[in-house]
Amino acid sequence: MFKEFFKNWNASNLLTQSVNDSHEMFKIALKMYKITIESIAKKDIDYEELGENIKKDDYLLNHYDKSIRKKIFEHISLNEKEDQELYTSMILFSLVGDIERIGDYIKNIYEIISKAKLLDDNMNSEVQQMFKNIDNLFEKTIKAYQSSDLQTAKEINDDYFKYKKKIDTLVDILINDENITGAAGYALLFRYLKRIGAHLMHISSSISNPIDKIGYYID
Repeated sequence: MFKEFFKNWNASNLLTQSVNDSHEMFKIALKMYKITIESIAKKDIDYEELGENIKKDDYLLNHYDKSIRKKIFEHISLNEKEDQELYTSMILFSLVGDIERIGDYIKNIYEIISKAKLLDDNMNSEVQQMFKNIDNLFEKTIKAYQSSDLQTAKEINDDYFKYKKKIDTLVDILINDENITGAAGYALLFRYLKRIGAHLMHISSSISNPIDKIGYYID
């Protein structure tokens, strides 16, 4: 959906700044995600320091979110109708909200891994695999977003619904198996990962789908 805009990168300074800033948001969110999921494999992690780093990055995401929204409003109000790039402006306004929410869910994941007793070997294996799956989804979404890559965007949509189905199955197991220690913590982890995946899919579907079908799966 940004393809035509990318061809005319300097058509609007404020909108160009907003797109560039959204790329920075993505970098920050990916950094937050990676340092958080990597911490779960470490035995001597300083959770206080990790929490402070995540808090600082989340503050930056919030700052960018507000700044980009302001720039988009200014761009629309300062330009004539034919130069407003309304389609791009509306989608971008929505997508920065997705990235900001991803930051919130990463904070939630940090809270779980720093407090919950996650001692079930089988579930820990499932958690690690799902961390990797969502990490891959993250990387592919950034690639698709930056280059308006339609094929990669479609792959992301397919991958997300595959991961979503797996997470739903795991949560059902956690709900019904009373012998899993820390079941509530695991269930929350999976739910937060599912929500991150949903926001990434929402972003990718803005590339592959028409505006009225953003966020929906299309065969």
